[in-house]
Amino acid sequence: MIKRTDFETPSPVQVITSQDLQQSGYTTVQQVLANLSANGQGTLSQGFSGAFAAGASGIALRGLTVGATLTLVDSERMVAYPLTDDGQRSFVDTSSIPLVAVDRIDVLKDGASAEYGSDAMAGVVNVVLKKTYTGAEFSADAGTSSHHDGSTERLSGIFGSGDLASDGYNAYLAIEWRHQDEIWNSSRTGQPWNQLNWAPEGGTNSTPGAGSIWANDGLGTSFPAASGYYLVPASATSFQSPGVIFPTSACASSAALAADECTFTQQGFQIQPQTGNLNIIGRFTKNLVGDWQAIITGSMFRSEAEQVGAYQVMAPAGPANPIQFPAYGPGFLTVTSPITLTVPVGNPMNPGSTPLYPVGNLFEFGYAADEIATTTDRLFVDFKGTAIGWDLDANIGDMYARTDQTYLGLVNYQALQTALDNGYVFGEGGAAAAGVSTPVRSEMSNSMQVVDLRGTRELMTLPGGPLSLGLGLGFNHRYLDSTQSPLAESGDYQIINQAYAYGGQTDLSAYGEIVAPIIKGLELDLAERYDHYNNVGGADVPKFGVKYSPISQITLRGTWGKGFRAPNPAEYSHAASAYLLGDLADSMLCPSSNANPYIPAYNLNYPVLPTAGDVATFCNFPAVFVQGTNPALQPERSTNYTFGAIFSPVEQLNLAVDFWDIKVSNLIVSPSEFSALPFPPAPVVNARTGPVTLPVLQANGTSVLETLPEGEPIYSLSSYETPARFTSTASTST
Repeated sequence: MIKRTDFETPSPVQVITSQDLQQSGYTTVQQVLANLSANGQGTLSQGFSGAFAAGASGIALRGLTVGATLTLVDSERMVAYPLTDDGQRSFVDTSSIPLVAVDRIDVLKDGASAEYGSDAMAGVVNVVLKKTYTGAEFSADAGTSSHHDGSTERLSGIFGSGDLASDGYNAYLAIEWRHQDEIWNSSRTGQPWNQLNWAPEGGTNSTPGAGSIWANDGLGTSFPAASGYYLVPASATSFQSPGVIFPTSACASSAALAADECTFTQQGFQIQPQTGNLNIIGRFTKNLVGDWQAIITGSMFRSEAEQVGAYQVMAPAGPANPIQFPAYGPGFLTVTSPITLTVPVGNPMNPGSTPLYPVGNLFEFGYAADEIATTTDRLFVDFKGTAIGWDLDANIGDMYARTDQTYLGLVNYQALQTALDNGYVFGEGGAAAAGVSTPVRSEMSNSMQVVDLRGTRELMTLPGGPLSLGLGLGFNHRYLDSTQSPLAESGDYQIINQAYAYGGQTDLSAYGEIVAPIIKGLELDLAERYDHYNNVGGADVPKFGVKYSPISQITLRGTWGKGFRAPNPAEYSHAASAYLLGDLADSMLCPSSNANPYIPAYNLNYPVLPTAGDVATFCNFPAVFVQGTNPALQPERSTNYTFGAIFSPVEQLNLAVDFWDIKVSNLIVSPSEFSALPFPPAPVVNARTGPVTLPVLQANGTSVLETLPEGEPIYSLSSYETPARFTSTASTST
């Protein structure tokens, strides 16, 4: 809060100037922040097509998650991305912040809840825009990789007029356009980074469509995908079993598949997605009476990304393994009708007298793609000046972010089965395949309004300099409306993100800071903040810092403080998300899991070695969880400290070494993450398929098909918890 002449504060701060940005070679703020050494595990990039928050990037300082790092623009909060990370964590999308009008980026690498409130447990990133600009500047740059892909083009311009001293005003407009092409995983070949066939080195061949590993490993249970589809009878245990049909020349026989002659290029994996940005910022500053100024800043940030995944697949589900998905949205949770994908008798692909089960990729519908476009509008009015001995700053702002998400290439298996029943042949397309793969579009939004009033003044003069006080009052309100379209909620598609969340949150805050230079070279810094949230009540957090310079070449510094993160609407309000948790055992279909002495009463346990009476598949399977909210959640809490030294043997050299430690307690977690621990208890299976015929393991090692009335597990319900006795040392490093 308090202005200072240097950035060597008690807390470690890294300053990235506009000159640093230009010389870095990066074309986005996202790239600059992603490559900071303090940005560790938990960071998000636009390159991960499986993310709940697809299309966005987030920074995670000090190895904590994106939800523990606060990102500001001009020292004010920025509206969060409408999609939450893993359906839980709220964060600011750094890919939506423009580069053209940035004056500098301040990275506070220390817990800062006492100054900035919730979400600042790991630190703060403050993107500071240019205050004024006069003249005109235009730049254009382009580049490509040595493989002639991933090409980037960027155009930017900034235009300004008016001198505050002589004209009494300044106005500028900055515009930036950027486009970046994708880089396919398949375009990077060679050892070891993208090698798939390790058979020559004695390993396995994991090239798509390679069947040799399954033909020779003795398992006899797998049905690998191939460059063409094939059909298997219910009695088949592998692609080499009698009765398996290979109708296409793309993969002509089981022998061809076993000889790795049916491989194909799975281009639909990206190292880098196609992205684009269009950013417009306007700023108008007007001198008023005395030293007062009025500043209006308006901006429109648009970020686009297209993430491409793999082809949709057909696996030999068979009558014992139907395809089912949870279908959920605000106010309902059901399951789709069981689908056993079959090629019926009478279909041109099936010459026999019994139904067959298809295996392969659905090439005709293209790659599964996720197209995301986010537009963020931001308007701030700021009044600055001096009154009754105080430097005052009053801000009011309104922000709105809208994300449009479209899935392409996904398959409605119920519609595909209907097409097969009507004689559809794979690959022919046309009217017979209409409705099998329909674009799924959803629109989500997040809004935020903020009001801040801050004041600073000098109280007295100490031997080391002025004793300064800063006080502030704040208000912010957000409303998240991240609900999916009815088609997305239906469960008819294998949609990557079916999660939804909606709800509001209001925070009132009061905060203060004192900087006391006790003697020359010794500075104390004390801050405290109180926040009151409408959903969890109050949180009071202090922070203390000291900086000591015994000589001009050496500075010692350290801080101690508390922090907190208030639960957001995706955690406490109205929300749900489904996810897989692998390597679990179902106590009903794998009864031997009940003998586990550590977790005797749980319905979902860690995997066990199957024995007689078990359905082996369900002694180790990926369980589906549907995560809900908990209105009784309390804030996460943290305790952090830093200490370090700055060495400046000569004016041109500045070396800083800092030790830091952050401990987080009351972690807001899903119980499923700790299903092997005695607390919290694992959830029960809440939905099953009903009677189903499955292979049950016998004492002699063989399996016999039996009808089991309980059926297969479909999903388990879960809700967030704050187990107080779970305290985690989240990050410790030097």
